[in-house]
Amino acid sequence: MLPFGVSVPDLGMTLLKLLAVAGGLAVGMLGTGWLVQLVCRLTIQRKAPQPVLRVLRGLGGLALGLAVWLWVFGHGGTGGFGGSGFNLFGGAGNGNGTQQGADAAKKEKKDDNEKERPKPDEILRVVMLGGPRVSADRFYLIENDKQPFTLADVEKAIKNHQPPVKEIEVVIYLDSVPEMHSEVARLIQRARDLELRVHITKPGTNMPN
Repeated sequence: MLPFGVSVPDLGMTLLKLLAVAGGLAVGMLGTGWLVQLVCRLTIQRKAPQPVLRVLRGLGGLALGLAVWLWVFGHGGTGGFGGSGFNLFGGAGNGNGTQQGADAAKKEKKDDNEKERPKPDEILRVVMLGGPRVSADRFYLIENDKQPFTLADVEKAIKNHQPPVKEIEVVIYLDSVPEMHSEVARLIQRARDLELRVHITKPGTNMPN
């Protein structure tokens, strides 16, 4: 690491870019001079005046030098120099494939999540009760069962369920105990202890009779 936080690779890349700009300037001057001389010989059959030739060489060098500068320094560098923008070998650059890599990672993560999503028969739907529906610590109603359960009963149902349960859907109606209730927390914690996914659903209505 050099002073001012500049690393050796960064300094080397900067020098390489400056050399490319200098090369573009030189090539522009020489190429413009050769082209002007050729045009003059083909048209007026004599050499171009030196003052005019020097001016045109300077303009040609500046033009190509500026073009190379924008090519290597514009938007973080381009082509063979890294960064985004035009690619020397065709197509548009994208920061050494960083964006493509990020997009691929997102797609892979999305595919993994879809693969991991449990099937409907692997989800156990547990409705939270509240008010007069609760008796003797029986806060839970499993799916369409009419008999309220304790937490121990829910755990037993999970272990006996076929196919094996992979997710617990906790349903909280307006007349259920609130989401912050201790019995909701106990159910969620027990599901996580069993390494099950937990999803909370709030229909926004009272529990159907």
